[in-house]
Amino acid sequence: MIYKTTVKQLVSWLAPWLAPRLAIISLSLVMTGCGFHLQGQNQAAYPTVLSLYTDDSQLESELHKQLLLQQVDVKLLDRVNNKDITQPLLTLTKSLKQRAELILDANGEVTVWRYSLTTHYNYQALQASVSEQTFAASIPLSVSTDVDLSGAQATVNERLEADSWALLYRQLGSRVMRQLSRQQ
Repeated sequence: MIYKTTVKQLVSWLAPWLAPRLAIISLSLVMTGCGFHLQGQNQAAYPTVLSLYTDDSQLESELHKQLLLQQVDVKLLDRVNNKDITQPLLTLTKSLKQRAELILDANGEVTVWRYSLTTHYNYQALQASVSEQTFAASIPLSVSTDVDLSGAQATVNERLEADSWALLYRQLGSRVMRQLSRQQ
């Protein structure tokens, strides 16, 4: 009798402490058994060398920086000659900056602008022979942001506009980098 009450007291005393720990151990065993495991971020794959042509100097500058951070040897091109491709070629053409009125106030003044940046992406991987070269269709990539200029002064508006364009170029550069890493 005394033994049963002591065990019951011990279990009732340990239960709040032991139950959560047993649940965690059980859950980890189940997750491990079903094949689940935490994974670190994979390093995106990029070509070791790349020829780059773009019709927008600011986009070219942003991409050049991002490619160098990934240790890609970049050759900037003035024009594209598809006949003698000696390394993978990335072309970004038909780049377009747009600014459109989005919201007007009661006086007809613009309070919110939409800034958009678009380019057409085309990647050609280096093949064993010129006859095997693949010429894929270009993929349109775009980014946009809305900028609220209500109540701001003219100099602040100019700064917001410049910052918005810089942000869009960084975002478009990141989109191009993601697309490029998918094709490796």
